[in-house]
Amino acid sequence: MALGLRQLRYFLAIADAGALSRAADSLNVAQSALSHHVAEIERTLGVKLFDPKARGVTLTTAGHRLHEHASAILSALSKAEQDVRTFTDAVS
Repeated sequence: MALGLRQLRYFLAIADAGALSRAADSLNVAQSALSHHVAEIERTLGVKLFDPKARGVTLTTAGHRLHEHASAILSALSKAEQDVRTFTDAVS
């Protein structure tokens, strides 16, 4: 299975929040859904992305690397959307 944009967004939300529960609240999704997506990403990539802590999670070395890539991907997507929206051609 290939990584999708939703999985990258969820991954970044968890990494930035430092906890699945806080990320679930901010995304308005169930914590179990986030856990499922993390498990799928880790299974797909064959690496552990988070280390559990007493109150939340921290990124592993692989997690830090994915965070860099995911941030760049989502930033590029946002820039592409903004760039294309500047065209004045109306939808026909």
